Amino acid sequence: MEDLSREAFEKSFTRTVAIFGAGKSGRFIAEMLGDMGCEVDFFLDNDIRKQGKQIGMARIISPEQFVKIKDDFWIFLSFKNPEVERQLLNLGISSKNILDLSACARGQVISFFHELCKESSGKKEYRFLLEEDRKTLCKAVSKIEFYDGILFISGWVIPSDRIHKVTIMVNGTREVPALREERRDVAKTYPYHNTDTCGYFYIGGTEFKEDITVEVLFWEGDAIIGNLVRRCKYETACKLIEHSVQEGKQGELTRTILMRKDYLLHAKESVAEVLRGYGKKFIDLKDKLYIYGLLYRLDMFDNRDMKDYLEIIGALDDIEAQAWLCEQEIPWMIFLHPEFKVKKIYGWQRSMYHDIARKIYAGKEAQKKVDERRIVILVDNLASEVYASAIFEIAIANELEKRGYQVLMVVLDTSFSPELDIHPCIMHQRSSMQYEKQHKKMKNTDWAIYYCQRVKFRERKIEAYDVIEEYRPCFVIDVSLGGLIVSAALHQHQFKIIHISLSGYSSGAVFDRYIAKSKELCRIDNATYHSINEEQIFEAPIKIPYDLEIMHPYQRRDYGISDEDFILVTVGNRLQYEMDVDFLAQMKKTLRTNGKIKWIIVGKDLGTIFYDYMKDAIEEGQIIEWGFEERLSSLYQICDVYVNPNRLGGCGSIELAMEYGMPIAMTKAMSDIAPVIKSENCKQDYSEMFLYIKDLFQSSKVRAAEGQKMKRLIDREDLTVEYFVDVLLAAYKDCGKRRNMNEQD
Repeated sequence: MEDLSREAFEKSFTRTVAIFGAGKSGRFIAEMLGDMGCEVDFFLDNDIRKQGKQIGMARIISPEQFVKIKDDFWIFLSFKNPEVERQLLNLGISSKNILDLSACARGQVISFFHELCKESSGKKEYRFLLEEDRKTLCKAVSKIEFYDGILFISGWVIPSDRIHKVTIMVNGTREVPALREERRDVAKTYPYHNTDTCGYFYIGGTEFKEDITVEVLFWEGDAIIGNLVRRCKYETACKLIEHSVQEGKQGELTRTILMRKDYLLHAKESVAEVLRGYGKKFIDLKDKLYIYGLLYRLDMFDNRDMKDYLEIIGALDDIEAQAWLCEQEIPWMIFLHPEFKVKKIYGWQRSMYHDIARKIYAGKEAQKKVDERRIVILVDNLASEVYASAIFEIAIANELEKRGYQVLMVVLDTSFSPELDIHPCIMHQRSSMQYEKQHKKMKNTDWAIYYCQRVKFRERKIEAYDVIEEYRPCFVIDVSLGGLIVSAALHQHQFKIIHISLSGYSSGAVFDRYIAKSKELCRIDNATYHSINEEQIFEAPIKIPYDLEIMHPYQRRDYGISDEDFILVTVGNRLQYEMDVDFLAQMKKTLRTNGKIKWIIVGKDLGTIFYDYMKDAIEEGQIIEWGFEERLSSLYQICDVYVNPNRLGGCGSIELAMEYGMPIAMTKAMSDIAPVIKSENCKQDYSEMFLYIKDLFQSSKVRAAEGQKMKRLIDREDLTVEYFVDVLLAAYKDCGKRRNMNEQD
């Protein structure tokens, strides 16, 4: 392999360039090279699922396809792997055409580019090394380009709003003013320029034929917070945070800090304490919200912050913001981090739901006479056919319709709100209507789905209420993570509400009856949090009715897995929160002990801690980061054991694994799957769980017996959709006996 020299690097500006690895490291290298003026032509990857796709303008192809290219080329390696080098050499690629650009070599590349910039600064070129100014706390490489009288300034994650002043000197004497304008239309004309990291300055159509010098001064700002923290300048970093909050630059600040998150982790407590100080000092409630949201995003939030956070939310006079935070933010925080729960959190949430509902639905009249054959299923969103929640919700509607009820499913889609610029945690997503064709295929009867479409947050809440009120159902089924404000309003107007929680055993929702997977686990949680009147609880665990037909079987050899390998699998959308340090430590030890054990992880955003612990296993090829998988049934055919970290979620993917007779390795920690798999089939702790995995690895007979046990467990009568609907209707009938207004604290 060619040594990384300046001469070799300079050649990349005139050769065809390919990066081996179309993952995060490869994308980072492409961005880095792009900022230096070196365009990437191809990405090489052995994963057939990635081949044929594009990253920017570069196509992802196999190494075998690339060999056919006869141009002069470089291949940059985005990660160290001797197997990859051997593969390329076996394809006839000379080692002189392979350059290491993995993490250990990136510093050299940046140094080379600095040298190039210094040498070219006196020439008529538009790349410069920005001089350090009193208002600038670090030097930054910037690429300067002119198009149609617009000056583009791009640097290393330097948001445009941090640029203080741009001065253009012609021949060292004449100064030309650069007027900043918001030119978002430029992004459409020149799509290669990132609107978040470029400053656009209009030069009035001036054509520069002389040599020019560009001097750019930056405000003290968030682009360099990571460097400050790395140098233990915690107080200075937090002053910059305060400045950005005051200047209203929350969004840009968050993006930059999250990119520097690995530095911040080393100074966690110091930064957290200063941030908490700002949170208490600020007067504006939204500034306070922002600070606590930042603590959460930086993994610095803990139980002591929750009480302050709830007080701030409760004091807001912005109803839309308050509603979103109560209905979306708090339930998700509790779901991902049960340790954040405080004793009165559910009583607080229920009280807030009632209060917000009275304000949003003021003037609405009480419900008229209902139709005893009509039922509404109210959901926050309705995902695609591969998601367990959507399969479950539609299956319930199908069964009710089959029993002679008229069913209307109302889809709120209020889990996002583009006009609420209050918090860095607000997520944006498209409407559930994008899956309308899939939903129609999943329905086996002629019941209706109503997708709320009004733009404003409050209007959409009112739209859902009006549709349900006009339909006049005998009861409403609220299927949500932590309850819905619409349900609170309907309850206040005498509708009967049955709540089905998508996770957990406590709830701050407003309801008449509550369907839980386990009464016993509800009682355990209730002993601490007092969230539910236990007479309202009805028990009904359920298995998701997946389509078990395997249309596209996977083969191990297609993914570099041998028949002798022992494959563990874990599936999740939120694994960065769910894989704790103890779990990762035990997994690391297991993988290090035996090279035949491999671990497939289906999901994304695995988190910094995961990569810190699993660096060696990744390099050895024992960890396969699978990404999103629509065909779990096909994937499970090449796996041996499902490994579940301690978490509330994961129920759907585990149930599907059980359907195919796969052993499940998990502890007795409280989770959604516990009532299905039963306590006696779970291990006491991680140590016992990984010993169990070792037994499964050593004996195919034990593995087969454990797999059959899982298959018997999932085939129980009390897990069917029919049984669940029986319980649901029994809960409705019980509402008529005694309506509990559910107002306890």
